[in-house]
Amino acid sequence: MFSVGISRASHLLLICTGAPRFNDFMALVDLAAALSRREGWTRILVDCVSVPATFDPDELVSIGQYAGATLGGTRVAIVVPDEKRYDATRSAANSAGGRLRYFTNHLDAAHWLM
Repeated sequence: MFSVGISRASHLLLICTGAPRFNDFMALVDLAAALSRREGWTRILVDCVSVPATFDPDELVSIGQYAGATLGGTRVAIVVPDEKRYDATRSAANSAGGRLRYFTNHLDAAHWLM
């Protein structure tokens, strides 16, 4: 099961756990975009430390393109165990107009969001 917890402070925090399917992660992007629009968030931190690598390279690019287009204008920091793990997603998101960056810890991610 893939789960998402939500917290609000100086930025929107989405904490993910479990093994997502492709559509689960696309729904995560939609959730982040909806909360951003409705509540006015311009900075989002997504914690994926407890999310295993489950996507193939084509899915990673698709997720990145969708996230970049959907979250354009929003600064998104994603915390993962290995920041290089999703380079294809980051590159695709930024090419599609997003501002997405990977980090291995919350402190660096939160600092970048400021």
